[in-house]
Amino acid sequence: MKSKDMGGRKSGVGGRTTKNGLNFYGEARILASSKPVGSGILLADFVSVSLMKNHFVASSLVGAVLSGLTACHFNSSRLNNEQDKMVAEKLMDGYFSNQKVSQITPNLQLFSARFWQAASRDEVMQLFKKRDEVLGQLQSTSLENWTTKVTSGTNPSGEYQLQYKNKYTKGEAAETFRLEREANDSLKIVHYNINSKEFFR
Repeated sequence: MKSKDMGGRKSGVGGRTTKNGLNFYGEARILASSKPVGSGILLADFVSVSLMKNHFVASSLVGAVLSGLTACHFNSSRLNNEQDKMVAEKLMDGYFSNQKVSQITPNLQLFSARFWQAASRDEVMQLFKKRDEVLGQLQSTSLENWTTKVTSGTNPSGEYQLQYKNKYTKGEAAETFRLEREANDSLKIVHYNINSKEFFR
């Protein structure tokens, strides 16, 4: 896949090196899923017969309406909810705790299968190695910006973006994570981007 929203040289499938950072993601763009939220009710193919009794016609119409209702999709969405943000933050707190003690394997397990379709384990390990060599050890994290969109109903989904300004022993970095809720109700990372001027000193 090709991304249209980030400049720079392509680095593997689904990854880019930006002007002053490194970027990997499971898809070129993470967009709200285009899912039907309503299909309306279509009453068609009814043939009036003059000899048909009124109650038979009425019962046919009611049956068609009920059939149309069962085909509809009912969803409701909420945006930028504080509790949804806290759920995503909890996952990221664990991620950063692992990073501080160099526990890489548990963090790799937090990335989605879709992410691994676009980036190999070796590419991500190289990214982490480059980050650690240039920036040193993670000291502290600060959530600077966040957005969430959670949909409940017939087609439930969850999308979260968290942007951090993190301090390392050798400098600072802006790190962005996008998470999605999967079918088993677990959250997984689908996009990771890190930017730091230290990469080009």
